[in-house]
Amino acid sequence: PIIHFISREVRGSGVPEVMESVLIRGGTIRPRVILSKIFAAAITIGSGGSAGREGPIIHIGSAIGSAFGQFIAVSARRLRTFVA
Repeated sequence: PIIHFISREVRGSGVPEVMESVLIRGGTIRPRVILSKIFAAAITIGSGGSAGREGPIIHIGSAIGSAFGQFIAVSARRLRTFVA
């Protein structure tokens, strides 16, 4: 419920969201996803939830790559590479 108000992209395990970003949104992931996903994954995994470890890390790494690519204004093709 809290994630619904902060950032809807944080829902899910991470891998499908990254693939959606690459295929549909041209590699764009909003920068707010980075902190939101770190917070959500820490709470979920720390409380014994079934988030897994790999999915959230993939999503966080891809969000960092997307934010960096947007910051230095790379082409859409390179942005997708940064995310993938």
